[in-house]
Amino acid sequence: MSIFRADLDALAAARLLRHLTPLEDGARPWLTHEGRRYLNVSSSNYLGLADHPAVVTAAIESLRREGFGGGGSCLVTGHHPAHAALEQALAAHLKMPASLVFAAGYQTNVGVLSALAGPADIIFADALNHASLIDGCRLSRAAVRVYRHADPDHLASLLAAAPRTGRRLIVTDGVFSMDGDVAPLPALLELAARYEALLVVDDAHGFGVLGREGGGLPEHVGRAGAVPVLIGTLSKAAGLQGGYVASDPDTIHYLVNKARGFVFATGLVAPIARAAVAALTVIRQEPERRMRLWQKARRLRETLTALGYTLAPTPYPEIPIVAILVGAAEAAVAFAAALRDHGIWATAIRPPSVPPGTSRIRLTVMATQDDRDWTDALGVFEALAPRYHSWRAAALAAQPTPVASPSGPES
Repeated sequence: MSIFRADLDALAAARLLRHLTPLEDGARPWLTHEGRRYLNVSSSNYLGLADHPAVVTAAIESLRREGFGGGGSCLVTGHHPAHAALEQALAAHLKMPASLVFAAGYQTNVGVLSALAGPADIIFADALNHASLIDGCRLSRAAVRVYRHADPDHLASLLAAAPRTGRRLIVTDGVFSMDGDVAPLPALLELAARYEALLVVDDAHGFGVLGREGGGLPEHVGRAGAVPVLIGTLSKAAGLQGGYVASDPDTIHYLVNKARGFVFATGLVAPIARAAVAALTVIRQEPERRMRLWQKARRLRETLTALGYTLAPTPYPEIPIVAILVGAAEAAVAFAAALRDHGIWATAIRPPSVPPGTSRIRLTVMATQDDRDWTDALGVFEALAPRYHSWRAAALAAQPTPVASPSGPES
């Protein structure tokens, strides 16, 4: 018997055991599992760019011309022209002075945070930060002070009480992936200036989705270019893979030298970098995709609320992440199974991805989904509402006031 068998059995007993599920077309509006088609309401391919003709063509042309591999670290084999083109395009899109591209979003967060802070420094982190931010904070070996989720007053009290020695970083998600709510960005910028702290925002789920031109949360709240260190990923709205950090030239140069996730990793392959430049063009030139996305997200949120579902609140109902709070992990798993019985692919999100007592069904919207498909899906949610209400009532009776705690949400 494996030394891990007992741990696996314990996870299974708590309904927390996960499995890999073979799927087809996981980034498209419909996916197939074991011969059956399901409406995909779990993908982060928000704008439907994963198979956009311009994006695919850019990748194919690059593959034929430049091949796949980067050959090694960018510092060893040279800064590829595809990387330079993407970094220039990202900086312009985000209205930032410079940017640096990594091979993955998780790698970006871990690499950036572990480089920007060290043992003599303090990081002030939102309680519901993504797992990659949490791991980056840990690897930095800095002291970490966790402030209540999206609570600038609590953050201010921690900043005021902290010593003034060393660097001080405020680290937060922009759009929180498990709830669809947002960081109070204007207040955080003010606190960072007042207490001489460096604000680091991971806008993975805002990039391409929010803002008039898809510049993300900073643009959406009128503060484009104001965040000192802006992190994001190409695996959500851009429909691709990779991560980036945008900042001033000195910070970017510092990260080129100090971010181990960049220094010791093979660079992003050229076809993806070229495809990402094409995706940025589509994001900017086809705002109607964003408008469709916002419309669908608002409709979903309004309809579920009218049916009595308890949703995680957000100040921006156009955000395409809609979390139906269930409570117990077992009930969330049962709800997901019921949805799949009706042809809807939605995933139960359970601890440690979310705090205990807050298991949920996390729905995501895609701009390319057909309105008629959503009408049919909402009919399913209407039919399942009585079962949901019983699950939710049981959860509230067992744990009336779930206590949020630092967690590692899934991307």
